[in-house]
Amino acid sequence: MPIMKQLAVLLIAMLLFGCGDTVTSRYATRAEAEQDRLFARGWLPGIIPASSRKIVTKNDLDVNTSRGSFSFNPEEAADFIARLVELDADPIPSDPEQLRIWEKGYNPYELIQSDSRWLFYIHATKGHCEYWLSDAKRKSNRYVKPMLNTSPRNTRTMEGQL
Repeated sequence: MPIMKQLAVLLIAMLLFGCGDTVTSRYATRAEAEQDRLFARGWLPGIIPASSRKIVTKNDLDVNTSRGSFSFNPEEAADFIARLVELDADPIPSDPEQLRIWEKGYNPYELIQSDSRWLFYIHATKGHCEYWLSDAKRKSNRYVKPMLNTSPRNTRTMEGQL
């Protein structure tokens, strides 16, 4: 196909499907993320552990949300968690991604700063965190809470709120 035809097809596809404003960034260390002003720009709060590494952020600039992950030294888990609000002991998230993480033993915590709501799923012994950033004014995510506590991951449920 001639180059002009290829460019025309590409331009039409971009117009039809949009380019989207999601930016994915990867940082080997926290220091590298600091150099890129990740914390100053509000894409991650500065309270994450000093040892944070393998930081991945997927920021949707259109709606000002973010999703990502990072690893850290497990010894820093307690200090990190102490700065967060623990959510219900065994909430069963209704969001499929959060459910997948919760089933792997990650525990949910929350941080609200200004208009930002951070939801952190932390696996303290592995030193790993998956997170979501949203507008604190948005309707909170819905959770399903266990009715009976016969097992750590009971599937009998009732609906509840964060």
